[in-house]
Amino acid sequence: MRSYLTCKHIGSKLILFGIIIFMFSFCITATDLPQTIAQKEILSTLSSSSLNSNVANDFLTYSNFAYGVKIKYPYGWEQRENTGNIINFPDDLIVVFYSPKEKYLSNYPAELKISVSSSSLLSQYVHAINDIKANSNLKLIESHNTTIANHPAYKLVYEQKVDTGRNISIEEVTKIFIEGGNTLYTITYVIQESSRYYSEYIKIGQKMIDSFEI
Repeated sequence: MRSYLTCKHIGSKLILFGIIIFMFSFCITATDLPQTIAQKEILSTLSSSSLNSNVANDFLTYSNFAYGVKIKYPYGWEQRENTGNIINFPDDLIVVFYSPKEKYLSNYPAELKISVSSSSLLSQYVHAINDIKANSNLKLIESHNTTIANHPAYKLVYEQKVDTGRNISIEEVTKIFIEGGNTLYTITYVIQESSRYYSEYIKIGQKMIDSFEI
């Protein structure tokens, strides 16, 4: 009888041990499973919240003393200044800011560039309007005069279709011409409309433009 009870006791321990091993293995396996829709939504919400935090707080300041410009840009964005030896950078380009890339997008989700010229404010604005009207891939959304950094300016917003080689991408372009003495500054802000953070990039772009100083 004692032998029977001993065997039964050992068997119960083995069963319990087996259940513990099974549950531990299940937990490990579950962590390796693909993300559920709910998990993806949570991660998306967290990412969006992080982006919202960047809109409010995490900005750096770029200054270029040679051209007398200053602007804020988000932490985590890539900044490329025209040093004269960058391929495909025109001479009138001062600096470009690139947002972090997104999967499935060929181009950067958002980018802002500042250029400078000696053109007059009105002539550059009229030239840009005529270019938009003459190009079937461009669609004018709004155009009006404004003030940036306490200087007279003109603002254009339009959509443009871009062939990426895989598909046709729609971009929203904000172009602002700012008159600063004998110099014309141009801010060009481009957003990919297919970006998952499109609405947040609109806020970021506005904050960058509002921070511009000359």
